[in-house]
Amino acid sequence: SLEHELELCKKMLMADERNFHCWNYRRWVAERAGVAPQDELDFAKEKILYNFSNYSAWHYRSKLLPRLAPLTASTLASELE
Repeated sequence: SLEHELELCKKMLMADERNFHCWNYRRWVAERAGVAPQDELDFAKEKILYNFSNYSAWHYRSKLLPRLAPLTASTLASELE
């Protein structure tokens, strides 16, 4: 099931938090499972707070942000603060 795949991704990212292929697969599974983008953003934020230099988590976050709010000048400015 898709829920099982999400859990598997979570375990794999605990073992290797920068596994770009797992992050990409997680995005694919989450979209098909109907996981709310905000929930996935929260997951990415948790990984970023654990390791700020986790560029795979930052990339994942960058793919989620446009789904949550249109990219406007004010949105971009708030991201850069």
